[in-house]
Formats: sequence, C-alpha cells, structure tokens
Amino acid sequence: MITNARVYGVPKSSVYTGKAIEPGIILLTDEGALEKGVHYTCKYENNTNVGEATITITGIGDYSGSIEMRFAITPADISSAD
Repeated sequence: MITNARVYGVPKSSVYTGKAIEPGIILLTDEGALEKGVHYTCKYENNTNVGEATITITGIGDYSGSIEMRFAITPADISSAD
C-alpha cells in the first residue's frame, strides 16, 4: 500500500510564480525509496494560481492506494518592483 509510505518534498507553502508549481516528491517505505512512474504517479490540481494546491499520489504496479497532500500558493511580494 502506498499509504504506508512517508512523503517528503511537499512544502507548506510556495510563492506564486505564474507557472504550475510541481514540488519534487520523495516517497520512502521500509524497503527504500519508491520511483515515480514505476511505483506511483502524481496528479497536481490548482497548482498555478494563489490558493490551495492538491497533489494526489497514486500507487501503480505493486503499490495500491493513494495519498492526498495540500500546499498553499501565496501571493508574490511586488512591493519592491519598479
């Protein structure tokens, strides 16, 4: 089950860039690191504009189940812009 994996790399928040934000995910089990595209897939939603983004990590191959993670996208500070 993928739900037993420890997830690393998902920030609590990220600053708006105007582009899709796709944090690098690391999944670890007691057996070691899982590989994206081999053991799991990532689906990103609402990850471009300010607000709450969602990452759904779904197991494939020998792994089943899914994990949903959220992170905030915060406004960029333009107070020092010309």
